[in-house]
Amino acid sequence: MFNIFGKTTENYEHILCDQLEETLNKSNGKNDFEIIDVRTPGEFHSGHIRDAKLFNLMDPAFTKKIHQLDPDRTYYVYCRSGSRSMTACRVMAEAGFKNLYNVKFGLMGWQGELV
Repeated sequence: MFNIFGKTTENYEHILCDQLEETLNKSNGKNDFEIIDVRTPGEFHSGHIRDAKLFNLMDPAFTKKIHQLDPDRTYYVYCRSGSRSMTACRVMAEAGFKNLYNVKFGLMGWQGELV
């Protein structure tokens, strides 16, 4: 559900792939944010967004691993289509993360380069 300000009731926002790409291009490698890929290791190793860190949503230790992150940083979360990343954003929001962005359409909508 969305409220009138664009935030979901789950306390994260949805952004489009081009918005993330623009953010990456503006950062010039000086990221004050983190990019989280919640796909499987095999998917990650077949190509991922530059500077992304793998946090496999299907890993039973996913929740434990995200609790090791700074909840006050900004996180852009993506997967293949945007579904798993939305679930990950919900889990992270419930854990107290405040600055979360779900990348809609995931890599299916990504036009940028993969590494």
